[in-house]
Amino acid sequence: MDICRTLQEDCPAGLVRYGGMNECGFSLAKASRDAKAGMEDFLISTRQFLATVGDRNCEVLSLDPSYSEWDTGFVCRRTGDHLYVTEADPASGVAPGEEIFAVGDERIPDLRKKFGQNIFWENTDEREDWDLLLRMYDTMEIFPGDGTARKVPICHLPKEKKEPVLSFQILDDIDGLAKSPLGKTESVGQVQERKIQEGQKPKGQMPEGQKPKGQMPEGQIPEKQLPEKPHPQTAYLRIDSFADAEKVAALIQAHEDELASASRLILDLRRTEAEGEAESFLPLLPYLIDASVSGDELFPARTIFTSYTKQNAKRRIAQLEAVKEAALGQEDSEDVISYADQLIEETREKAGIVQALRKTKEKLHERKQFNEIEESEESPLEGVWIEKKAGPSQVLILTDVSCRLAGEALANAVRGQKRVSLIGRPTAGMLDYTNRITIDYDDIQARFSYPISRTKEAREQKGFAFQGVPVDVYLPFTREECTKDLILEAALHFTN
Repeated sequence: MDICRTLQEDCPAGLVRYGGMNECGFSLAKASRDAKAGMEDFLISTRQFLATVGDRNCEVLSLDPSYSEWDTGFVCRRTGDHLYVTEADPASGVAPGEEIFAVGDERIPDLRKKFGQNIFWENTDEREDWDLLLRMYDTMEIFPGDGTARKVPICHLPKEKKEPVLSFQILDDIDGLAKSPLGKTESVGQVQERKIQEGQKPKGQMPEGQKPKGQMPEGQIPEKQLPEKPHPQTAYLRIDSFADAEKVAALIQAHEDELASASRLILDLRRTEAEGEAESFLPLLPYLIDASVSGDELFPARTIFTSYTKQNAKRRIAQLEAVKEAALGQEDSEDVISYADQLIEETREKAGIVQALRKTKEKLHERKQFNEIEESEESPLEGVWIEKKAGPSQVLILTDVSCRLAGEALANAVRGQKRVSLIGRPTAGMLDYTNRITIDYDDIQARFSYPISRTKEAREQKGFAFQGVPVDVYLPFTREECTKDLILEAALHFTN
């Protein structure tokens, strides 16, 4: 139950949306490793409970060498009462564009009423994550779209780490749309095109009250009407990870001439992983800004509130001690150790302040009000000057709910630039929390990590959670997107 206790007492996200120890105990009843539950039950139940908290920065993993994480082999997305396969491994038994009519013997609307946000992380159709629910069932019913139906077992395929894509190309013709940059193969598209003819057609409409920066063609654009060239010298850059700054820099440097001569750039961040530092953005930022600018203007300092409970202080100090130990023998070890010692002393001091304030209150909910201390988080690019480079006059950034932390930070930083427009759907919404603590439970062979700091906006419930970084041109998900990259098509025909 330590995870439940941590969420209730130490995790800022839990302070906002936590349902209480009784709910936690019900949700994790079968997850107690002390009761000899399997690792599978433990992970599913714990992740379900984390979904009720709703902060995607919280994570639980297995450290059991005998356990292997598995995957269903496909990804699905809901629109209205319909759940569609958007990506699929051939071994999964399903294909993109097919509709999942029921899971087990329960239809999609019934499952949503039964579980709600407790399973799906969010309660907005195209932002839901159905993976946890699918893991609870053995079969599902599929409507391919040709009037037939079939029952398919939910596969347990080995979970493989996909290598993030970092790629660049000039879209000087329309061929790239037959093979989407998202990796949907042409053969799958041909097979499924026949199966989705009765599906919805996107209208390219904006939500009421939202004003686009440019205009989109109304209605679906028939493929025959697509121009031979989408736009003179359009550069397409896909970055799935900013974790390796050197790789990002090498990609940008290898295509400096093309970027300098391109009239516009499409930057695809739809699958950007969470990991990554602002340093990785530096080679790219000169092509995204309207004028030379200081780094702290794009990434300003933030007011954060850090929870200095007794447990958080103990765990943070332990992590800092591990940093000191790892630094021994390194070139800059003295600086690293000195800085870690400074943080350790600050942590002890602030934890003491919190404990003294908590003692003035008797009730738990009243003591929680004193858990946090206001701090200033400095800009990650403090003192860095970013010089604008010759390049595209228009930048279109593609985002979706699968655009996570690092990609979100970049999109949010440059969305105020006049040359930049965000197209697609809002991002994951992971920017509200920081300063992660990691706990290894050796007795149950599991790892749990959670953030101990939240922004001022998150504290006031005005942050990015459940809504993400907004876009300028919103494109609702439709069935046709399962086999066609409609967001890229929209970007190719966007006029400003």
